[in-house]
Amino acid sequence: MKKARKLIALALACTLVLSAALTGCGTSAASSTSASGGSEAQPANSTQTATLKKFKIGLSIWSTSDSLGKSCSDLVKSSVEALGGEMVVDASGLTPEKQISSVENLISSGCDALTICPFSDSILPKVSQLCTEAKIPFTIYFREIHDAAVKKSVESSPYYVGNCCEDETTAGYNIAKAMADKGCKKILLISMPRGDTTAENRENGIAKCLQETGMQIVSECRDISQASDATKAVESAIAAFPDLDGVLFASFGPAGFGGAIQALKQHDKIGKIYVGSVDFPNDLQESFKNNTVAGMCGGHFADPMFTVIMLYNRLAGTPLADKPVTLKLNFAYLKSATDADNYYKYFTGSVPVYTGDEVKQMVKYYNKDMTLEKLNQITQSYGVEDAMKRHKNLVK
Repeated sequence: MKKARKLIALALACTLVLSAALTGCGTSAASSTSASGGSEAQPANSTQTATLKKFKIGLSIWSTSDSLGKSCSDLVKSSVEALGGEMVVDASGLTPEKQISSVENLISSGCDALTICPFSDSILPKVSQLCTEAKIPFTIYFREIHDAAVKKSVESSPYYVGNCCEDETTAGYNIAKAMADKGCKKILLISMPRGDTTAENRENGIAKCLQETGMQIVSECRDISQASDATKAVESAIAAFPDLDGVLFASFGPAGFGGAIQALKQHDKIGKIYVGSVDFPNDLQESFKNNTVAGMCGGHFADPMFTVIMLYNRLAGTPLADKPVTLKLNFAYLKSATDADNYYKYFTGSVPVYTGDEVKQMVKYYNKDMTLEKLNQITQSYGVEDAMKRHKNLVK
């Protein structure tokens, strides 16, 4: 009898062990199914070797032929590819009608999300409507929404993720101040047509500096599209104002800078008329070395990359916030030939300003510790010194 009881107890024990093992396996399988979401992205605690779903990201941009537009699209492309996705570019120009068409084109091409640099607040309700109807998350780069009614309308869309922008007012002030520090008094202002919010903010900063320093804008040009336009504008200003001593690009620097320098050379004004610009053109080193440049700020081409990072966190099912957010990106300021050398070396060389591994670390799918606060820290530390510190062992 005792032997029988022992056999029964042993059988019960084996049954319990087997049951526990099966239950454990069942729980593991359920967790795995829930984590992967079938064919959808896995949650943030997935391993580094896991592969994110291949998303198609749309970039609506004014152009990819100028230095800023090309830098933007190149960095977005390398970042999206590092995340295993595909980028679709639509070069829309800057008119409202073309920008709306650009959004429609990107939606039609099957994009899972898109980012746009809106010419003005007025196009955003339509952009929001199109993306909301298509159920496509969208972000804004280089811009913030100033119109209160438009802001409320756009932010009410569950598909609006947020924006990334710079302190444009401070940028305008700082570049104007750099020109004042060079002794400039009479300025030619080259900027966007009226209505562009970013240019207007820069001009507000410039106006503040003019009040403080006594500089004057004696001439304006707002229809630059290429270098030859800038050459003509500078030549006209030199003819009309013999005491002109400054050319300030609030916008159009990448397109017009070379043309402005050409005009200065032709009229023997190198070292006599200084140039300042918000947005970096190409080949700044020579202009710094021959004492043509008062100051430059730019290098903010990473802006749309950060809006794409926001989109990827949303698409992967691990959004960094439950409401639209604004990221603030620093400008890089250059005041010397050495600054320019370091900028070209660490921002535009063979190593991207953010490598593929760095991009992945900004996406919670790959880095469970990523937060909105940490992403803000990254954008706010952006600059030449930051890039030099991060890539000192990568760049030669």
